[in-house]
Amino acid sequence: MNNIDQFFINHIQQFVPSWSHLQSDDLRITKTIGITNKTYIIEADATPNKIIFRHFGEVGVGLFLNREQELHIAKQVAKCKMGPHFYGHTQHVRLEEYIENEVMSQESMKDPETYTQVAQTLCKFHQIDVSNQMNDRTPLFEKNLEENSDFLQQVREKVCSNLFSEDEKSILSNMAHWFSEEEVKFLQSILPKDDIVFSHNDLLANNILLIPPNFDKVMFIDFEYSSYNFRGFDIANYFNESQFSYLNPNPPYFYIEEGMIDEEILKDFVKVYIEKSGLDLDYQNLLHQVYIGQLFSHFFWAAWGIIMAKSNDIVFDYLSFVEVRYHKYYQLKKHLFGKQ
Repeated sequence: MNNIDQFFINHIQQFVPSWSHLQSDDLRITKTIGITNKTYIIEADATPNKIIFRHFGEVGVGLFLNREQELHIAKQVAKCKMGPHFYGHTQHVRLEEYIENEVMSQESMKDPETYTQVAQTLCKFHQIDVSNQMNDRTPLFEKNLEENSDFLQQVREKVCSNLFSEDEKSILSNMAHWFSEEEVKFLQSILPKDDIVFSHNDLLANNILLIPPNFDKVMFIDFEYSSYNFRGFDIANYFNESQFSYLNPNPPYFYIEEGMIDEEILKDFVKVYIEKSGLDLDYQNLLHQVYIGQLFSHFFWAAWGIIMAKSNDIVFDYLSFVEVRYHKYYQLKKHLFGKQ
């Protein structure tokens, strides 16, 4: 038995009693797609027949991620029957229930039947009470866009670091003004500060499960980036991510859809969300939040990409990802505000 097999077996025997008799030869392990952590589906001829095994990375902990808070949030979401339950966890590992599903595709994200289910689930998610699980209720961008925030400081330091090749430094140099005081002040000036809700913050195709047999229900997973945020951000991020696919086996390890998001689909999603929420929400206000939220989504995930680059062994071209986000951001900014 090699060290990797022993690593899996030790945790399985500790946390999954019905699998405690299994040995490494009994396990069938499949690594799934992930660009923050390493996640595996483990199968065995036992009950349950599958589990999810998450091995967490350390990059971003304390900056983007609070593992203890994430654990409390995920337990609360599971308690509300909106997420998988846990078998057990350590500081670096979590074993979860496997839920039979079909992972959403970029195409299905824009399908009216599917996004109606997403909108319905999202408005319920936004109403989950996590007040006992989160000590810090400061909205995500209000905290991260403070001039002396660790978030901005680490991004700016990383941009200027010696970890990158000369070509990579040239790419980063061309984008350095994106994280300048001037651009941050612009984002602060347009940041929605009302209508703050508990948000997922990472609604991409891989984090939304279509549940069989009829695929008329969806479930969200992976709550490591969840926090308080303005309501429109999750919708904005969902549509931004509808233009990305992380299934490319070759560099840069993602596909990108060019052009702008179809505004009619976006508007319809907002209408469905308001209808399903049962809340007295203003359509124009929420739509405005979504447009603005697309900028914040590109900014946040570009900053994330810079922090992640050269900091782990996950096979992904983070800098190409940042570059695409950069161009998407300024294309959208010009569309919304008529300026670069």
